[in-house]
Amino acid sequence: MDALSKILESIKLSGVVYRKLEVTAPWGIELPKSRFLQFWKLLEGACFLKVEENFYIQLAKGDLVLIPNGSSHCISDKADSIKIPLKTYINFRDSKSPYFLDGDLKTVMLGGHFEFDDQYQHPLINGLPGVIHLKEIHQQNQDWLELTTNQILLEIDQPKPGSDILVSRLSEGLFIHTLRAYIDQSKIKQGFLLALTDERICSALQNLQDSPEKNWTLEELSKSAGMSRTLFLIASNRW
Repeated sequence: MDALSKILESIKLSGVVYRKLEVTAPWGIELPKSRFLQFWKLLEGACFLKVEENFYIQLAKGDLVLIPNGSSHCISDKADSIKIPLKTYINFRDSKSPYFLDGDLKTVMLGGHFEFDDQYQHPLINGLPGVIHLKEIHQQNQDWLELTTNQILLEIDQPKPGSDILVSRLSEGLFIHTLRAYIDQSKIKQGFLLALTDERICSALQNLQDSPEKNWTLEELSKSAGMSRTLFLIASNRW
């Protein structure tokens, strides 16, 4: 098993997809802080997202945003639109007087979160930035990202036996494709993700994970990576 797969297995990653968000302008929703990694993918229209005190990020159709630390955030059609708490929106969503359905400009978003064993503080999760914004670009990982999203939407819109568990498994794949696309799209200079891009360091990581009971020495790890002790130290210090 490769290093990333082993890590995701050890932290017990699981995905949850919410009901599709379908609103018309003007609209705005505030979401509270969560202990989970949250995500939004814009399927139709345009919107703004703000995480805590950070500046607004404008999303275009096809963009995906991952909020690794579960920070409180808000989404809206415009930066200055009035926003209501998520709980208020949900309470009125299925009523006779739902919010945000009287306008003309429609926005559709797919949202959800990724759960993991929070007793296991892995550097992969802790080392992620506050916000990951993937813009729609045409490359292999992005294509797979779109295919996974489309399959999730199909199972949501046309549920069949086993759809719930399939959506959960597909969302886990969405997380992996998001990490891959982020690595390709960003110039990562340090951190745990950088280690996952180096086959030699990954080899050492796999050995550590496969035999955690072994008292590994620096010489043994560098040898397992096919590197000198000095080069291994230089490489490992970057993450």
